[in-house]
Amino acid sequence: MTNAIKNLGIGLYPTLCAFEDKKDNQTWKYSYPAQTLPTYKGKLPHSPWMLKIDESTNLPVKDENGEYIATKTAGMPGTQSDIIRAVQSQKVFMVHVSDAIDMVNISHNPDGRAVRVPEGYVWSSLDCVALDLFCARYCFKTIPMAPALKLKEKNGWSTEFVHQVPVAKVEGNNIITVEGVDSPLFRYHLYRYAEKRGVGQQKYYVVGWDKLTETPLASLGGHLGRVENANFYELITKTMYYNPSTILHDLQKTILSYIQANDALTGSSLYKEFMDIFDENHDGIIDYDEMGRNGIETTQFSHLAYALDIQIKHKYGMLKGGFKESIYFLKYSNQNWNEQKHDFTKEKLPIFMAAAAFDLSRLENVNEDLFVKGMTYGRGRWPSWQMVNHIFLNSFLYGSLSFGGISPWSLCGKAFQYADKAFNAGGYTGNMDQNITDPDALSKYFDAISKGADPLSFTFYVPVGLGRLDNNQIPNVEETTDPQKIFTVHFDEGQEVW
Repeated sequence: MTNAIKNLGIGLYPTLCAFEDKKDNQTWKYSYPAQTLPTYKGKLPHSPWMLKIDESTNLPVKDENGEYIATKTAGMPGTQSDIIRAVQSQKVFMVHVSDAIDMVNISHNPDGRAVRVPEGYVWSSLDCVALDLFCARYCFKTIPMAPALKLKEKNGWSTEFVHQVPVAKVEGNNIITVEGVDSPLFRYHLYRYAEKRGVGQQKYYVVGWDKLTETPLASLGGHLGRVENANFYELITKTMYYNPSTILHDLQKTILSYIQANDALTGSSLYKEFMDIFDENHDGIIDYDEMGRNGIETTQFSHLAYALDIQIKHKYGMLKGGFKESIYFLKYSNQNWNEQKHDFTKEKLPIFMAAAAFDLSRLENVNEDLFVKGMTYGRGRWPSWQMVNHIFLNSFLYGSLSFGGISPWSLCGKAFQYADKAFNAGGYTGNMDQNITDPDALSKYFDAISKGADPLSFTFYVPVGLGRLDNNQIPNVEETTDPQKIFTVHFDEGQEVW
């Protein structure tokens, strides 16, 4: 959750902070890129493992044995607690205010996926730990206190603040959805850690006023409610909060049940693969401090900063920077797809794919799975992992599974837009402005090509098997086994390369 501890624990670190012995250069202590104006505080530990980064290439560094050089840290809990304790030690008075009038679910990024949830609350406290724990308990509780306490005792849970989640189950040749109960609080240890560090305390009580009913707000055992005629009425969210980027941790029971169901149905070994990657202490639970052994967050932030710098400075930066930001996750997930033989992003793709599988299970239409006979997905049914991989790769590259549906804002579409705007005076996109493009531009271009028009001067190189949709060869897309070319775009006969 982005709340008081996080906003202090990252926000208080200065972006423009030079090393004491390197004050004249542009290598920053906490931030990337190595430019005059850094943007992302990516050098701060966002996960326990941190890769050593070559700031000239934004790629991780390997040792003489070909292994990534990584440092074990205290992760985000340590990062946040360090700076908050430092400021507290200076006797700085703090009031923490959490605006929960309109909560933001799913995504905090400007990617069109954010969902506005009108909860209608504002909370404040002098203790950031107490405030954050209370808010987290509210977000992840959809089951009333009385039955939740019974479930806690029956199952030996660490908390009764739990919510309903979808759970996958095999039924015939399909994976269906049933209702289960889970809580991110089972796996999230920040509040206990921060209390131990002296940042604040977990114990709290609530006082306030409900303007809708003109009754006092209160808490009972940490549970929020209002008081009317000496009766306590619980106030409970109806929303399932989660983030697709951390879906394995947020909806762990959901995702692992799907993985296990897929193994049972198809004979795969996905559950073992997931646990081998993420369950570092081998306790059968992937907690929020277990984020993979490669420390991808470090290199992810360094590359995000590099891509953002392109978006800010270049004429068509939104296209070029956006392309480079996204293609990074694919190119460095497979040693055969880059000349340096990196595979450090391979731990991120399963999480992306798990989020995609969840979305596919909730489609309104029922669709045929192409890889498991008799299997369908949508309306509560999940696709096979093979189907997810097929959909994920093609959607990532083209924004569609059909030739006619290729999106101008897909990776391929951004390369097309740039080629048209930079070298063809916007003949198809209709405008030289990088932010304005005719939504039918690609269709017009494909139609013109089919009628004999000269193709635009660019080639998008992809691995073998990814250059066709609907059995149609995609114009300006070429399959290759050359790791130096895979997932690059060559413009103007190779004069410019993304």
